[in-house]
Amino acid sequence: MLAGRSKAWERVADSGHKATYQFCHDCGSTIAYIIEGWPGVVAVPVGAFADPTFPAPKFSVYEHRKHPWVVVLGEAVEHSSTPSVLRNPGSVKPASYAR
Repeated sequence: MLAGRSKAWERVADSGHKATYQFCHDCGSTIAYIIEGWPGVVAVPVGAFADPTFPAPKFSVYEHRKHPWVVVLGEAVEHSSTPSVLRNPGSVKPASYAR
């Protein structure tokens, strides 16, 4: 985040690591997320960029969770088929966080 306030929400990812999602305090858009299993990495969702020339994805994850009407296109896209670890429902906890 460059400037402004954000809110955060935490949950346990499929890997068992804590995932912290940062949202715009005003509109609720996802700004970034951090997974403790990826030290030093801050992921920014591709939808946060308004650049139509932004490079296309090369890897698609969690396709096992997509709705049947969703199609992931692209001959060069590597597709995931199954999760590495099954999700543990109920391991969600909200976080109160503002910057």
